[in-house]
Amino acid sequence: MKDVMIPMDQAGRIVLTKAIRQELAINPGDVLRVSIRDLAVTLTPSKEITGFVRKGKALVFSTADEAVLSAGTVEELLEGERDEHHSRVAGSLAQPRVADQGGGGGGNSGRNHLRRCFAQER
Repeated sequence: MKDVMIPMDQAGRIVLTKAIRQELAINPGDVLRVSIRDLAVTLTPSKEITGFVRKGKALVFSTADEAVLSAGTVEELLEGERDEHHSRVAGSLAQPRVADQGGGGGGNSGRNHLRRCFAQER
């Protein structure tokens, strides 16, 4: 992405455009690290949560640091995500949609699976 000019409002706030947020996979509530060097201010997303994130139109796996995962771990992560997706699709086809149904899972089991795999890799 090219350098862009972003205005600051009277309260000292800046707004990151949708394109910037999507490119960096930044979501509401994410924490940004602020670094000041000379006259430059740098905002860096502090990604502590690992897992699959949308980056533009692609789904990528994000780690908390520069860790490299083995091919076996990547395959296990992908298989776990596929299984969870298939279970959700099968469940939604079998059950009528009800707003207050509760216990919809919300994807936590997949995230927990990802965290376990990543922890084993380290």
